[in-house]
Amino acid sequence: MIRWRSGVVVRERTRWSGAAEYDVRVADEPTEQTVCAVAYPDLVGWPQPGDRVLLNVTALERGLGTGGMALVVAVPDRLPADPPERPGHLVKARYMPEQAMVLGVDEQDSPHHEVLRDADSIDGMPVVVADLHSALPAIIAGLRADRPDARVVYVMTDGGALPAAFSRTVHGLRA
Repeated sequence: MIRWRSGVVVRERTRWSGAAEYDVRVADEPTEQTVCAVAYPDLVGWPQPGDRVLLNVTALERGLGTGGMALVVAVPDRLPADPPERPGHLVKARYMPEQAMVLGVDEQDSPHHEVLRDADSIDGMPVVVADLHSALPAIIAGLRADRPDARVVYVMTDGGALPAAFSRTVHGLRA
């Protein structure tokens, strides 16, 4: 079940790599309220104050893990231009209307295609598994306390994963 609402962008609150946060006025019978909403401009364009937006409020209304935010699904009166043709065959949001194609590291056209060519073992490499991306700062702090020059690679699996652009934690850790 998806809960939809329409609203009007009041203001942009903040933006970071791949995402922006807005105050959106939602006129819902019998009351009007302002909600926080996140947009992924690569998918929906850059909403502007005064734009009418379509929101998915399912997780927001249920109090789930979107940080108390609605999700901007579309700016119906100003659709984004089609993106430039890029290589890539991986479908994100499979079977959903918002699906997008991306280039995977293992695809021939990826500049990183050969990254694992010579890898045959992770012997001696520390590996940490965590179920929340927000655990990254603590994990990295602990690792760097023991090994200050350690390189850290973060892998977010596709299934059920929050979009990397949503994570201000990941954005703040980029070096």
